[in-house]
Amino acid sequence: MKKNYYEILYVKPDFDINEIKRKFYNLSLKYYLR
Repeated sequence: MKKNYYEILYVKPDFDINEIKRKFYNLSLKYYLR
């Protein structure tokens, strides 16, 4: 799954970095708390 996140980072450089970090962080928490 992480590879997909990295691909999104490269494909959409216009995205706000903070927005991406926040989404990535939230998704990571979901996996850790599962």
